[in-house]
Order: sequence, then C-alpha cells, then structure tokens
Amino acid sequence: MVERLSLSCSSNCHAVRRGRKKGFVHMIEIIIVVVMAFFAFFQFSYITTPGADWQRTKLALLGNDVLAVMDKNDVNWFDKNEVDSQLKDMIKSTNIVYSIKLDNVIKQDIKIGCLCIDGETSKIDDMLKPEPMQINMENINFSVEQVSDIGSLLNPKYDVVILSDPSVINSINGNTANLMRYLGLDKGIIELFPLRQADVTGAQKEVFGLEWSSDIPDGSGRIIISPYARNPGSETYTVYKYFNSFPNTTGDGYFEIGHEFNDYLVENSKVISAGNNPQKILSVQRGTGAAAGILNWGMSDKKGRTAWLPIGIPTNEDEKSLLKSVVAWAGGRAEILKKTTMKNPVTVSRYSVYNSDMFQIVRIDLTLDYL
Repeated sequence: MVERLSLSCSSNCHAVRRGRKKGFVHMIEIIIVVVMAFFAFFQFSYITTPGADWQRTKLALLGNDVLAVMDKNDVNWFDKNEVDSQLKDMIKSTNIVYSIKLDNVIKQDIKIGCLCIDGETSKIDDMLKPEPMQINMENINFSVEQVSDIGSLLNPKYDVVILSDPSVINSINGNTANLMRYLGLDKGIIELFPLRQADVTGAQKEVFGLEWSSDIPDGSGRIIISPYARNPGSETYTVYKYFNSFPNTTGDGYFEIGHEFNDYLVENSKVISAGNNPQKILSVQRGTGAAAGILNWGMSDKKGRTAWLPIGIPTNEDEKSLLKSVVAWAGGRAEILKKTTMKNPVTVSRYSVYNSDMFQIVRIDLTLDYL
C-alpha cells in the first residue's frame, strides 16, 4: 500500500510538473505570436496600397505615350510654345499637372552679366554673334549687361557672369560665400585675366579650383586644346566640341580639329588646377605645358561652373569662338520648358539624337502629378 501511494504521488507530481511546463510553453508561444503580429502590422503599414501604386503607374504610362506620340509628330523640342501646345492637347485631364525639361542642350537664351570697364560690354556682345546662333535646329541667343560692382553682378537673373577687369581680384577673393551662393543656383562664372602667385588665394582656390606651382617651366609657345579635353564624355570635351561646331562671328566659318591659338598667356604663368587635375585643364601651352584654361564644376551642392581663361577681351576670331564656347558651357545644359511645383511626381524620359551641326543626344524629361 505504501509503495502504491508513493507511486501514485510520484505520478501525480510529474503530471503537475508537465502541466506547468506546458503552460509555460503556451505563454512563450503566445508572446512569440504577439511579437510576430506586431512586426507584421508594422511592415504592412509601410506597404503602399495597390490603388496608390496603380495611380502612379497610370501616370507613367500616360507620360510614355505622350512623349512617343509627340516624337512621332516631329515636335520641335526646342520650341517651348509648340511643346506646351501639344502637351495641352494630349493631357486633357484638369486633375493632372506637368513639367518638361530638356537635358544635354545649350540654353536658348543665355543672359550674361559683365563686371567690365566701359566699352568692353559691346566687344563681348559682338564676340557672341551670329545672333541667333543656330545649332542642331536650336536658336541660341546671348545678351550682355554691364554692372558696376560684384554685388550687382551676382544676380540670379544672369545665367553667366564675366569678370574682365583684374582690378577686382581682391574683391572676388573676399567674396567666396556670395560666389558659392550664386553658383548654387546652377550658374556660371568666367574670369578673363591672368593671375600672379599672390592672387591665387581665397575664391581662386575654393571657387575656381586654382593653385600655383613653381614646377611649371618658364617659356612660351602656342596654345592648344589639352589632350584630356579631346576625350568624349568630359566637361572639358563639351567646350572642345562646341568650339569645333560653332560658327565664327560672321556665321560662315569654322575651325578645324587640332586648331592652334597664338600664345595668349602672360610670361611665365604657373597657374594649375587644384591637385594638378588634368580633367580640369581646357587648354595648355606647347613646350611648357602651362595651363591656358581651367574649368571647375559642382563646387556648390554639386552645382555651378567656373572657368579661368586668361584671354582678355578677344580680338582674334578663334579666341572669340573659344570664349563663346566657354560661355555656352558655363550657362548650363538644362532647358526648362515648363516648371510646376509637385508633391509626388512621376518622371518619364525619352531620348532624341541630333547631328546636323554636332552630335548631340538630348534627353526629354516629362514629369506628371495629380493635383
């Protein structure tokens, strides 16, 4: 009897313990389920509803169809009025807004501010002829205004500003912050004067990306486009391509590939690009290898373009064309045909190739959104 009681007690005790273990396991399972449910809810809360995705998909489909039809209709992408008229005809919904932009083009109307002495403004204006200059069906117009101080120069209405008077070097070097703000609007700045070693400080370093190197040998020589600038794809190549494609001021002459310029550098110039970066060198002096033109870009929030081209106000046709090419580059390569503020836009793109005057692949960006 005692043995049976002991066995019975032992059996009951094990059952109780097993029951407790099962209860504990159930509690763990419940906790795991709750945690998993929480994370599942958290993840699903970030999944866009099918309806919202479909709305954006419809916009993308509409945009692709619109660009394809306009291209088939041979729309002149450089004509703002024609482009906007066709868009209005095809996008009938009053609930849809749009913007359209061209990329890898020359701005059609380049406004230039010049901190120049009297008489230089008209010379720069003459240098930018013919007016308009037609490249690949696009009419390019330049307009120049003279300003009296650097504060008036850095006006957002100008796409490019030109500094031709070396007496303003100290004022320029002390205005780094203002220059950067202007460049941050995706603008361009061009200097046309030579520099001494003492001048290469402040904005010359931080904005224009210039340094001075005593390693450059003394000497002279004709000026050529740098070897790196002849490589397709680089920023300097864009200027090289423009120079070989733009007509002279009379509109009936062009310069051959490999053209050489007379020596326009001052004696023993030793200006180099920051870090002696060959990608920034536009032109060099034969024999010495001294930089005769330096470009810089993306220095203000990845925007802005600057050029040091110590050419003065050019009098020779080839130098005029070189400066005209730099002005066109400094003005930027995006043309906004229509701009609208949007909250949740969808952008579709199409490419168009031009090659009547120079090879040019233009990207058309159409951006759509619902009101």
